[in-house]
Amino acid sequence: MFFLFAQLSFNQLKTGDVILFGDHRFALKDKYTSTSDFFTHFVQEMLWSVLIYIYAHPFYHVGMIVDRSDIPSEIKLPKEYIHEKKFILETRFGQGIRFNPLSKRLGDRPERIVVRQLSPVLTRVQKTKFQKALVKFYDTPFENSFWKFLKDYFFPRKKPNLEHMYCCEIVAEVLKSSGILDENLYSSSLKPDHFAAKASMPFIKPFGLLHEVRLK
Repeated sequence: MFFLFAQLSFNQLKTGDVILFGDHRFALKDKYTSTSDFFTHFVQEMLWSVLIYIYAHPFYHVGMIVDRSDIPSEIKLPKEYIHEKKFILETRFGQGIRFNPLSKRLGDRPERIVVRQLSPVLTRVQKTKFQKALVKFYDTPFENSFWKFLKDYFFPRKKPNLEHMYCCEIVAEVLKSSGILDENLYSSSLKPDHFAAKASMPFIKPFGLLHEVRLK
């Protein structure tokens, strides 16, 4: 499988690269088990889209690319992912922290997706720390109460709740655990925009994120 995204190829994406999702639209093609599920999802999508418009946030979600070879053996991927080579570490409504195939996520919805590559590449020591962090945080639930989610969005909690983590928290905490981000960074206060090119994150030199490259 090969994709070409502007100046970046699918195979050039690597572990530690940050992926951002924007221009969120209603996913009415999704399948739901009942009318109430569909209605609840529709209302949540609508409210979230309005909030993004009002507060002018270009990105609503962030994740991290991880090569299959870098996923620890303690983490068992679904059998249907056997041929997938690249994944997105992310946390989503109803899922919690998961590895979702990059190819599938790129085809999910009509939205803007950009990537910022991590530079330089992880050293062997850092990759070991990175993998330990994956095992520690993997399968942590997402806060599935939409109203609690909104509360935490506007009034950030004082520290990450390891029982329920948000997308910014998991990306930041894994990078912090790997010795790439300042360990004093308050990850619960982050929004996806903090990982965008216009923001400044406290990376530990020589690490940093390169310019934004649009994938979709």
